[in-house]
Amino acid sequence: MKKLLAVIAVVLLSRFSFADPSNIGTQPPSAGWNFGNVTYGQEGGSLILNSLSDRYGIAQFQTANTNGQSTQLLGTNDYIEENAVKNQLAIDGYTKAYDFNPNSQSIYNGVYTNPLPTNVPLTELSFMGLDGDPTKIQNVWVPTSEYNALSAQGQAAGISSLNTGLATTNSQVNTNTAGISSINNMSDPTTVLNRAVNGNTVAIANETVRATTAENSLYTGLNNETARAQGAEAGLQNQVNATNSKVANLDNRVDKLEQVKAMVDMNVRILDAKKYTVGFFDTWDVSNGRNFAFGARLTYKLGSSYEERQLEKQQKQIEALQRVLTKIADQN
Repeated sequence: MKKLLAVIAVVLLSRFSFADPSNIGTQPPSAGWNFGNVTYGQEGGSLILNSLSDRYGIAQFQTANTNGQSTQLLGTNDYIEENAVKNQLAIDGYTKAYDFNPNSQSIYNGVYTNPLPTNVPLTELSFMGLDGDPTKIQNVWVPTSEYNALSAQGQAAGISSLNTGLATTNSQVNTNTAGISSINNMSDPTTVLNRAVNGNTVAIANETVRATTAENSLYTGLNNETARAQGAEAGLQNQVNATNSKVANLDNRVDKLEQVKAMVDMNVRILDAKKYTVGFFDTWDVSNGRNFAFGARLTYKLGSSYEERQLEKQQKQIEALQRVLTKIADQN
């Protein structure tokens, strides 16, 4: 459990390490994001907020063990906080983990409502990060047998039980030793009592070696995990920096699109009928020094133009003049 808390602390510190202490208590508690529901599509990209994936869909932790004989199924690992926890469970050697968080309000809440198995004893672990929100508690259940064997708490309980057993054994050895000193003619090492004492001495020595080896292995694992967490934090920061750079570039492009532009438009008329006109156009963006748009344009005429009305007026005058000329010609 100490390992899990250490990983969670590293992730949370990496997210809040840029806060200005002078502004604590004077600034809003957050940017107003709805964790687990709002996407970068609404903010400038395509990721789910606090998600590690660049695809729209929740990630599931499923990988083969190092021995290749079984599969690790550790539930979801889409959000930053739960990804760190599930990776640590995988490193520690857990094979199963279950997500049951009915209070989840993310767009993926369906994966957090699957009921827990009833035929396997489970131990509940809690950390901060439900729906990618570092202020909400998320739970994950692991088999109790694996928890007792793999967690620091379980190993500590085993060592405590071992120390109790050693104390009992030492007490028994002292009792046997006192009995030996009070028994005459029992110095022969082949006697039952001496064999028992010798056996206890060997068992104590063996158990001492085993306990020392187990403690050294535990310390080595803690050191390795510390080094791994530091490397993971650096990699995550690089990803955040790259994302921020892309968002800044996108903002610059949007600013250019919103600026007032000086445009030059050229039209080539191909066909001009009574009710419609067909032509091509090309628009040049003078402000940015590039072609803005080109294509074909069809214009449908709903009313008559000034020129058409003048032509109709002139046509009527010509027809009237022709009638007068015809009448004069007929009189002659």
